[in-house]
Amino acid sequence: MCAKTRMTAILLAIALVLAVVMAYLPVTFIGWTELDASGNEVCYTGLKAIRKRQGAAGIRYHHAGCHAGSTGSLSAGVPAV
Repeated sequence: MCAKTRMTAILLAIALVLAVVMAYLPVTFIGWTELDASGNEVCYTGLKAIRKRQGAAGIRYHHAGCHAGSTGSLSAGVPAV
């Protein structure tokens, strides 16, 4: 294998790893807060928060994280709608 081909393979592998990391990184900042049946606040983060969001109706966005105390809201640092 010549040096150009080897370097191309290395750069392609690095690009693939960086693409996966950069795609997953925003997911770690997402939080979902809701009240359970007994009225306690339940906080979900990451992929679980996204699954909760997909199953919820009437979603509202806000800036705060899970500690905000609002019910059924998604926080991902996006402006309120």
